[in-house]
Amino acid sequence: MHTINISIGKPPQSFGALLDLASSALLIPSVNHTTTPRSTVTPWPQYNSTLSSTFRSNGTAITSPFMRENVSGYLSYDDLHISSLLLGHSLFQEAPEWHPLPECLLCDRPTDTFFPLGPYNASAPRNFMSPIAQLIEAEILDSNIFSLRLSRNPGDGEGQLVLGSVVDKEFYTGEFATIPMTSLPIPDSPSFGYVYDEGDKWKTTISSLTLGIDSIKHTFSTPTIAIIDVGFPFIGLPASLAEDINAFLGTDNWGPFVWAECGDRDTFPNVTIILHDEGFVLTPYDYLLEQRYPGQDDLYCQSAFMAMFGDEDHGGKDEGVVVLGSAFVKAWVSVFDLETGDMSCEFEHTSNVVILMLT
Repeated sequence: MHTINISIGKPPQSFGALLDLASSALLIPSVNHTTTPRSTVTPWPQYNSTLSSTFRSNGTAITSPFMRENVSGYLSYDDLHISSLLLGHSLFQEAPEWHPLPECLLCDRPTDTFFPLGPYNASAPRNFMSPIAQLIEAEILDSNIFSLRLSRNPGDGEGQLVLGSVVDKEFYTGEFATIPMTSLPIPDSPSFGYVYDEGDKWKTTISSLTLGIDSIKHTFSTPTIAIIDVGFPFIGLPASLAEDINAFLGTDNWGPFVWAECGDRDTFPNVTIILHDEGFVLTPYDYLLEQRYPGQDDLYCQSAFMAMFGDEDHGGKDEGVVVLGSAFVKAWVSVFDLETGDMSCEFEHTSNVVILMLT
């Protein structure tokens, strides 16, 4: 998981925030809870408005069903610090009640909240709490873009999130590939509804996925959305497609997760994903996620290909949507264009685009 540090108030109160491309609302846990908050981290930082000289009350009650967590509270204003950026009088949801619902796989996370980076759209639900939207409206950014360079493995050091510009040149070489976003709606699926239920998403179309030269080649027979979301660590696929890939790789299952021998990576094939006629090649060092456990020297490699839902949801391997999580995004330097006006003529659509650069 990829996180940044943000602060609220004066003096600043700090929170670790998981990067999330799929949401727009800034939710901050509050000390004003009436029941015991979740205890997945100890202590869990909580915002105390009485300690901030820049706090301003709004008080509008609001509930945000977020992933599989029930988040309720009210709107508040305070200064938001994002590295050297200061967004004064920022609107956010102060959340006294923040409880995981049953079977929330990502709730046991070592972070305090989420940093929303969903596409800018003034009319989208809850986008009035989006830091990006507020930065654009305040004309603080040099350009209405943000860029990401994610660390690739535990030994790769820190990544970089740059608001209003492109990450440092030392992180990339190569040429830009421009991928238009799609306006196709996300299909109704019981496995996606709780994560991608409202608001705009960074989404394009995927036409095929190939393992090796022709070992496994799946061409999507219907228009299929690819949601780009760094808050999701894996590459979410229809169940049978994910199972076919992992079986070919000779992986071992452990619960919902799939493992491979790190020492065998050089023998594994590349995976090619075609997004809007542009090919992106993932090596085994991209799609096998390195992990080290505390107190152990051994390196473990986990397959990024995860079954998101059963084929019965939409019939076969063409369910209409896949999720390209951080396992995909970390292979590239990415630039997300937040402009909502017309694009230049080289773009097929006038909607938002994501630009991925080979590294």
